Amino acid sequence: MPAARAGGDRTAAAQSIYRRRLWFLLAVGVAHGVLLYYGDILTFYALCGFILVLFLPWRTSRLVRAAVIWWIAAAALMIAGTLLLEVGRQDAQIDGESTLPLSTMHAFLVYTEGGFVEQLGTRLDDYFGVLLSSLSLSIPQIVGLFLLGVLAGRLGWFARPERHARLWEAATWLGLLAVPFAAYGEWLNYEAVRNRPGDASSAGFLLQFFGSALACFYVAALVRLRNSPPVARLIHWMAPAGRMPLTNYLVQSVLMGLLLSGWGLGLGAELNRTELALLALGIVPAQWVISRWWIARFGKGPMEAWWARATYRDRKIPPAGGDGPAPPGSAQS
Repeated sequence: MPAARAGGDRTAAAQSIYRRRLWFLLAVGVAHGVLLYYGDILTFYALCGFILVLFLPWRTSRLVRAAVIWWIAAAALMIAGTLLLEVGRQDAQIDGESTLPLSTMHAFLVYTEGGFVEQLGTRLDDYFGVLLSSLSLSIPQIVGLFLLGVLAGRLGWFARPERHARLWEAATWLGLLAVPFAAYGEWLNYEAVRNRPGDASSAGFLLQFFGSALACFYVAALVRLRNSPPVARLIHWMAPAGRMPLTNYLVQSVLMGLLLSGWGLGLGAELNRTELALLALGIVPAQWVISRWWIARFGKGPMEAWWARATYRDRKIPPAGGDGPAPPGSAQS
């Protein structure tokens, strides 16, 4: 978003446009979280985006320092959150046995057997609970990621990766070093969910922080291999889905509601973990195919088209593939 750091009226206009984009994302996120899926991430991204807007006019050197500070804060907050989680974990144990909270069992029954209206109250409580925990623990990490995205765009890390060979080499090694920590943390979280529901793994919570470092590895790998024929074909095939991320995200929630919820087929009470995973793995490739068909004919996803209208209003809407600044957390960020 070069205009956001051009100074004067252009800066104010660019920030105003970007804030309209974020208000639309926030409204969609609240509706999504209350009506479809309480684990909505759009609300959180939008709120963090309002913080990001404040940094857009800054010089690159100041952005680098800000990113470092936000990541230090993220690490400190993650450690503090782990300690609090461990305290809560100990309090939840009775005679060495962890117990599944009655509220969790009640919510499961409501979501898998209750009607749409019956679920609204429970979903509203869960939505605000998840949002509050995300805001309490994850703001520095997400803002830090957003700032890295701004720096990547401003310095051409993706547009001209050959000029940043040392950066991508460092990213590769950082990601490789994070692999055992992130993998072990994920295993601990999986074991806790499978064998000890209600008894979260505090170590797993802390180690999941390494997931962001692990992302450095596979992003660097894609950058390095982007011109090889197999990877180039894969990127070309998946690109249309990345051009309509908001639509695909919401469609996933609608489909899962229809299939798993009590107001749909109610399969959430019948399918085991393996079957649920296979169901999710089936939906994503189907969306790749449908996205290619849709983009070829319409150029934009339906939600992305409405998003552009809400963002630019009476201004000329950019053509497909040029919607202006991508939303924080989107595939274009």
